[in-house]
Amino acid sequence: MTVAVPLPARPPLDPGVEQARSWLAHELASPAYADDRSLLQRILDWLQQHLSGAGGQVAAPEWALPLVLAVLALVVVVILLVAVRRSPTASRAVRRGEVLDHPLLSAHGYRARAESALGRGDAAAATADAFRAVAAACAERTLLDDVPGRTAHEIGTALALVFPAEDGEVRAAADLFDRVVYGRASVGLDDARAVLALDSRLRVTRPLLAAAGSDSATSTQTGSLAGAGASAGGAR
Repeated sequence: MTVAVPLPARPPLDPGVEQARSWLAHELASPAYADDRSLLQRILDWLQQHLSGAGGQVAAPEWALPLVLAVLALVVVVILLVAVRRSPTASRAVRRGEVLDHPLLSAHGYRARAESALGRGDAAAATADAFRAVAAACAERTLLDDVPGRTAHEIGTALALVFPAEDGEVRAAADLFDRVVYGRASVGLDDARAVLALDSRLRVTRPLLAAAGSDSATSTQTGSLAGAGASAGGAR
């Protein structure tokens, strides 16, 4: 039961603190402030009221309400799409293949980002940047070309040939990168540490292609010297 609070018949109104608090409580007890409908329901009721001609207004056609709701739904979808496209991770997911999100950043820079993320407990960022460090380091060693245009899977496949002893670990790191960046899957700090450890091992491992290239160059040089010696002997 609400007790009416008598107000002065005419101004000026100069209530004390307790009287002002009493007036405010009485005002807030009004049914006008007791609307517990959700925001969506209020919008729908407002549309229904204006489109049905309530309050002396001209009623709108029956198809008007569904049309308005469809337009509102479209606006919401557009807003969500814009928000998703502005997300850095989502943008990289759309541009599949751009493993290095900052092509000018060195392997050391990616490695530092990974270690920083690991320190603050962000396993997903640490795992992704650790794999970027692997890709950037191999590109700096000229073991990979066109890294920005390659997918993580392609990079993993190429490095598995260059470092056959790390075949499984390299492919697993590429899969982790795809799961984190594109699949939004959860990973643990141990996963990030494993990719960072892989990066450390590859930095001190002699790549198979470099060894083959060195052997080929040595063989070519030896053959050339032998041929030159034979030519000199024939001239004598």
